[in-house]
Amino acid sequence: MRGWHYLMLLACLLNTLACYSVALWDSVRIRGSSGTIVFLRETYLGPWLAPERLRRLCAGPSQLRLIL
Repeated sequence: MRGWHYLMLLACLLNTLACYSVALWDSVRIRGSSGTIVFLRETYLGPWLAPERLRRLCAGPSQLRLIL
């Protein structure tokens, strides 16, 4: 039952994206339906903050800027 609930939440998310996103239709036309699903899966599961990149940024000099 828990798996079914998660699948229904995922279906609701994909349905919401499909209904309210014009850019998603362009992605479906370019990538196809299975390619778009792979793209969305990689986007949702992908690491946004790579540890190697964060270590490199912390090791370098810091800089604060005042932008007016």
